[in-house]
Amino acid sequence: MASKTQARGRSKGTGSVIKKRNRFYFRTREGAKEKYTLLRNSQGKAVTTRPDAEAAAALLEPVLKAKSSEDIAEYLTEARGWEQSCNVPIDTVWETYLSQASRPDSGTATLVKYKSVLSMFQAWLAKKKPEITHLSLAGDDVIQEFFGFISAKGISGRTYNGYRQGLRLIYKHLLPIIGLDHNPVDQIANRTKDSISRREFTEEQVEAIFRGFDTGFFYETEVEKLTEGRKRTRVVQTMQFNPMHPEQLKVLLYLCCYTGCRGQDGCLM
Repeated sequence: MASKTQARGRSKGTGSVIKKRNRFYFRTREGAKEKYTLLRNSQGKAVTTRPDAEAAAALLEPVLKAKSSEDIAEYLTEARGWEQSCNVPIDTVWETYLSQASRPDSGTATLVKYKSVLSMFQAWLAKKKPEITHLSLAGDDVIQEFFGFISAKGISGRTYNGYRQGLRLIYKHLLPIIGLDHNPVDQIANRTKDSISRREFTEEQVEAIFRGFDTGFFYETEVEKLTEGRKRTRVVQTMQFNPMHPEQLKVLLYLCCYTGCRGQDGCLM
């Protein structure tokens, strides 16, 4: 029976992956001597699982098979490109975006919106696509699925377009770093913005508005909260709206109901 620590077979002349004391090494032979190379991931850390070890070893095969210095140079160029595309982990996307000199000088409120959609994207990836560890791995299919998730939430067209704009801008200014040849958010079309209803309030709606001055005005909205392990998540929360100068506003509403004018016109009377 073969030992569990026995090296896994690879193609002839490309070495083998072995495990020693919880470390994975790439074993090759040079003449009569054996050479052991510690296998590391793209961040330079020692790999800890067999699949990661096989992936790291696969990157070394072109060097072993190279027949000339030109072959080795070509491999190094490709390897650098691979490392570059993996140097923006999902949890550091926001900090990396802020550090880009090419990004627009957005105001605080705009940055909050952009960070909000990114946090939603990160939370969705952590739950639905935990294997996506770097932004370069979140391509067309992943973006398509994410916006399908957003669409199912029943948000307005304006909000949907805002989410698209924020994520598209983040990708746009990180493309040179992550190595993608196009922006995957470009495939997502904008939605038609919701039209504003100009119909008159019903009698029941008017009564509900006036009752609100006594009982309070409440609405539901989506907010971001910290959960266990300081992870961010978005939840629906009931909030209270406290209008400024409620007594004067109440008089204005009485005036509008009596005359039939719009609120804006009532302010000018």
